[in-house]
Amino acid sequence: MIHYGFKSKKAFSEKVRIPYTTIISMLTIGTNPGYDSLLKIISAFPEISLYWLILGENEMFSKNKIESNETGACNDFSLERMSELIKILENQQSAIHELTIKMKNK
Repeated sequence: MIHYGFKSKKAFSEKVRIPYTTIISMLTIGTNPGYDSLLKIISAFPEISLYWLILGENEMFSKNKIESNETGACNDFSLERMSELIKILENQQSAIHELTIKMKNK
């Protein structure tokens, strides 16, 4: 957030249009951002690498920015690939949650 000049979490939440309480939850508790939150972040900062944002791997800044063509459709890696990665993460989170419940019941 500091890289972009945000002096507060509130300013960041306003920029990405994610509720302040959700941002606080992500940063302090470690709540994983959902699909909608990830889309809002990528929309606000298209130069951020999807791999970095979702998986914490590679460089923070993408070499292939999401750019809109004349019809408004996104080129390159873009939203389709991000949707695939988010679905994978959601499935993994669901499996972890189910295993956690099973372990507590033993």
